[in-house]
Amino acid sequence: MSILGEYTMKKNALFLSLAYFLSVIGDGVRTVVLPLIVLDITNSTYFMGLVFSIETMVFIVCGMFSGAIADRMNKKYLLIGSDISRAILVLSIIPIGSGYPQFFKIWVLIVAVLMSFAETFFRPAFFALVPEIVDEKDIDRFNSLLTTLSKGGDIIGFSLGGVLYNILKINALLVDGLSFLISAAIIGTIAVTQKPMVGSNRNILKDLKEGMVFIGTNGFIRSILYYGLLMNFFSAPIMITMPALAKVLFPEKSGYVYGLMKIGSSAGVIIAGILLLSLKKINRKTLFVLGITGEGVAMLLLGSLQPISGQYELILLILIAMNFILGVSVAILNIPITSWLQIYTPQEMRGKVKMINDVILSVPIAVSPPLFGYVLEKINIFHLLIFMGAMTTIIGFSAYFNMVEPEKG
Repeated sequence: MSILGEYTMKKNALFLSLAYFLSVIGDGVRTVVLPLIVLDITNSTYFMGLVFSIETMVFIVCGMFSGAIADRMNKKYLLIGSDISRAILVLSIIPIGSGYPQFFKIWVLIVAVLMSFAETFFRPAFFALVPEIVDEKDIDRFNSLLTTLSKGGDIIGFSLGGVLYNILKINALLVDGLSFLISAAIIGTIAVTQKPMVGSNRNILKDLKEGMVFIGTNGFIRSILYYGLLMNFFSAPIMITMPALAKVLFPEKSGYVYGLMKIGSSAGVIIAGILLLSLKKINRKTLFVLGITGEGVAMLLLGSLQPISGQYELILLILIAMNFILGVSVAILNIPITSWLQIYTPQEMRGKVKMINDVILSVPIAVSPPLFGYVLEKINIFHLLIFMGAMTTIIGFSAYFNMVEPEKG
């Protein structure tokens, strides 16, 4: 590669990661501010839950098709269009909420649908663009950088959201809208040549079928999906067991303790990302297995807290430490999955394969939390954590003995 070509690649990677970081910060602000605004105006937690439910439904319905469409379009322009449309949608909430509260509910639902729709195009386009501007040898490190930026942006966004909401109320959404516009402007400076799309004139359903056939006939990609489904089923309920555990162990300080647990988890993701960036060579299978078993062991240790109930300082330290390990495990697990899909999927199919993978893996995430939540009302939380941890650890050992990465990469 020429010196100019190498410089262009590095500049593109820098600008893409910067745009991503700014978008994550804006999303973090909205994550804190919008639910508070909804509660202020509607005084309804049911409606707030309905908004989140609709966003997920849109992703599941549109996700399959958006990947196929993203593979057929200019990914750079798709990212810019998604950013600009989301900026307009977020900013539109401000005048409606401020001046026309009677229309707020219906408008927020409309915005939720359209925002989720735009997001389903942004994700596969971003995913598929990365291998076009980053050398294959650097993909693992770049994906690790994105993970670190994501969690760092979350922490900044959450902090800003809390402060700005107290000062600006609904006008704090200006930060999110502005972050999308700046992101679009930065992406516009990226120099990338759009490669011809194979089969671009074919029916999208046939294109989608091609992606599903590819996954079904590629043994390695299929094994990633298989272990991902099992992993998500037994680990996704952590989202309900963690706050419940904080309430059981610290009933009068559960909010404070749960906040520290979340900080521990985010810190784990950031530290893992920084460490991975420093590695010259990464063994993806090792990271994959360590990520799964790390989550399993952390849940097993959390399940063993019952015998030491009453030793609050020690329990708090263990809670934070185990959530730190969970964060590290999530980070090192996602890196090889993302890299494998990018490396072992043909360029013209990356978007649809990525979205098919994401949609399928979202099914156990939608099913297991309410199922385990129901079980949690019947049994001891510590016993449930031990069960979840044991099953997750077994899945990790199974992956170690059965997964074989192809020679390429």
